[in-house]
Amino acid sequence: MRQPTRTRFLGGWPIQAPGLSGSERNGADGDQEPAQRKRRVNPIKRKQMQERLAKVEAEVSRTEATIAECEESLGRFVCVEETQRVTALLEEKRTALASLEGEWAELSEELEATE
Repeated sequence: MRQPTRTRFLGGWPIQAPGLSGSERNGADGDQEPAQRKRRVNPIKRKQMQERLAKVEAEVSRTEATIAECEESLGRFVCVEETQRVTALLEEKRTALASLEGEWAELSEELEATE
């Protein structure tokens, strides 16, 4: 068991007691690994991340709806040009959806890590 130590001040600055690390001196648990500690994020940046996450979720919903419409319209043959146009649009939307889902996952993980 350690002996209680007193913090001394020299010119308004605390003097480190011998044998104590910074985390012990501050009362933090020195056993925690850095990966387990929660990161602190600026509240404004956190709010912006939450807003961006909501926008990405809305965009994912719209993109999924567009994909469903394209797939449905491919079931009704109109003409070759229309089929080519819808197929190109479908591929574009699927690529956009994959990108949005990746961004959503990154934002979700980052927000979860800061809670």
